[in-house]
Amino acid sequence: MANYGVMAIVGLFAVLLTWRDFTRNGEATAKVESDDMPVPKLKNQFAVPVIKFLVCQSWGYRRAFEEYAQIINQRYSGVKIDGGNYPPPATNQAIASFLSIVKFVLIGCILTGVNPFERLGMQTPQIYLWARENTLYACIMLFFVINAIETQLLSTGAFEISINDVTIWSKLKSGRVPRVDELMQIIDQHINVGKMNPGSQF
Repeated sequence: MANYGVMAIVGLFAVLLTWRDFTRNGEATAKVESDDMPVPKLKNQFAVPVIKFLVCQSWGYRRAFEEYAQIINQRYSGVKIDGGNYPPPATNQAIASFLSIVKFVLIGCILTGVNPFERLGMQTPQIYLWARENTLYACIMLFFVINAIETQLLSTGAFEISINDVTIWSKLKSGRVPRVDELMQIIDQHINVGKMNPGSQF
């Protein structure tokens, strides 16, 4: 009985993580909002240059955005910085959402002992019978394997930067993230042009 109790607790934990992951993928399909990523608040909220980052939603890219935002704010106290996730193709989003649902349903069926294949009038695959006999291991493996597939589908590798909606850097085109000195030089050029021509956008 003790083993079943541990298995039930671990299984419930896996289901909760799966649900959290499902809701997070649902948010990724929504329109990108400027407050998706934390950025330092600026004192000046009037008409100022807006530097916007649209990046891949993986942790590494988000961390890079935060570091770049901090450096930019230290150098340009009068700019506004927005950050958001660069949306993956709609097909990838749909597949990832479908896999999240499948993951959630399969883990629930394995934990509760329900056989969805019998209810659908289908022959039960051997791998599902194995999963029923190895509940804990099967749920953990299912969770991490499908998670890896979802992450791959939603990963864009994007690190797109614009000033007032004018793209100044695209990793999708250049194949790399700009160095700090490169980005500062590009921003300098755009902001200086704006200062020389007050009537134009930065």
